Amino acid sequence: MSRPRESPYKKFRFQNLILEDEEEHHIRAVMYADEIEQYADKLRLLDTYLISTTRVKVSSTSYGKPIHKFYWVLDKETVIKHAKPSD
Repeated sequence: MSRPRESPYKKFRFQNLILEDEEEHHIRAVMYADEIEQYADKLRLLDTYLISTTRVKVSSTSYGKPIHKFYWVLDKETVIKHAKPSD
């Protein structure tokens, strides 16, 4: 997980995450401002989670070709539950 940081124009704080499923597919996720603290105690490196009701957005191509075509926005509506890897 990365550390929270401010946007280049200091308009907002955000934190990028790279998530991986059991088949080793990756997706980028981002949290903004209040959600960083909201999920700080829930998300731990190398743990397994069930994540639902997240918003999916298309990655911007204005700065070149993105690594991930889509990304998730973890917000107040997102449900994150700790799970066992076999669930």
